[in-house]
Amino acid sequence: EILSNPLNTETIKKEIEEYKIAFGALKSEIAGLISESEGKTFIPEEMENLGKKIAEYKEEYNGIQQEIGGLGNKKKETEERIQEKIRIEKEYNALKNRGENIESLSKMFKAMGFVNYVSFAYLKQLCFAANERFQKLTQGMLQLEVTEDGKLQVRDFFNNGKTRSIKTLSGGQTFQAALSLALALADSVHQQNHSSQNFFFIDEGFGSQDKDSLRMIFQTLQSLKKENRIVGIISHVEELQQEISTCLNIYQDQEKGSIIREGWI
Repeated sequence: EILSNPLNTETIKKEIEEYKIAFGALKSEIAGLISESEGKTFIPEEMENLGKKIAEYKEEYNGIQQEIGGLGNKKKETEERIQEKIRIEKEYNALKNRGENIESLSKMFKAMGFVNYVSFAYLKQLCFAANERFQKLTQGMLQLEVTEDGKLQVRDFFNNGKTRSIKTLSGGQTFQAALSLALALADSVHQQNHSSQNFFFIDEGFGSQDKDSLRMIFQTLQSLKKENRIVGIISHVEELQQEISTCLNIYQDQEKGSIIREGWI
């Protein structure tokens, strides 16, 4: 019966070859282990100690894993608290701003608080508008500012941007500051009244100015021509009168009183 059964010789040969290869590899591995174990002896105590260390390491590893899990929970809890803190801060800032506004309103409607508040805001607005002209006149070296108590001061960019009293300005600079504020006020009035008049009269007391200040004042007034403004000057200063081409001269006569004579050049 065995001889009558057909045999797959190719498959059997392949299995035998694979067995030989596996056997050779195993034999080589055994030889390597024998070579490594030469001169060594098996000590049960060391094996037992090694097992204990392995168990300790596993226990420590498990403890670390538990600690990592606890830290993860703490991290999640901390993130939730941070989000809650951000939400509370937003609510706090909103309530703080509202409280400051209510406090401002409360102060505003006590005594002259509202009038002072509006006046201060309007003065700052005028100062801002006046600076557009004042900085041009001073070549960007000076700037008008309003202090918290509603007084004017000057920021001197020629002196590292330090502030000083407006009283420290020279005669010509004081005139430029006053003129800039007056023109800003006039512009504001014109806008509110929708007025088309563009007249501007100045009675500034030019007699107290020196020659340099007078020259600066006249240059300032001449610059108003570019703005299409009509400026009237009331002055007894001859140096300034000589610079004006169109004028009315008023003389005092003992018998006839004031006499007006035109002076067109």
